[in-house]
Amino acid sequence: MLLLTTSAPNIGNSIYRAPEMDQANSKINEKVDIFSLGIIFFEMLCHFKTGMERIKCIEALKEKKEFPKTWTGNEASEDFVLELISIAPGARPSTFEILNRHPWDVTER
Repeated sequence: MLLLTTSAPNIGNSIYRAPEMDQANSKINEKVDIFSLGIIFFEMLCHFKTGMERIKCIEALKEKKEFPKTWTGNEASEDFVLELISIAPGARPSTFEILNRHPWDVTER
């Protein structure tokens, strides 16, 4: 079986790419997909008016761990996103941990 995350480190959109994919000789595994999931989850709970706003908000999240004013999630969802996009791949949860530990009711009411 061909595993893209271990055999093609330069594949994918840079917005969703985990930091270790841009480092030479780094171990690439399923944790890069968890990082991408964190960015996607972040996008689901934000309301962007333009594509440029989307990119700037994602860059601010990745670089400074800042959430925009348009963020509709609660504190638990912020913690969840930050865990998913942790710089250290080993600190990111597994898919099993995600499904069994985190509630999916993550928006403010």
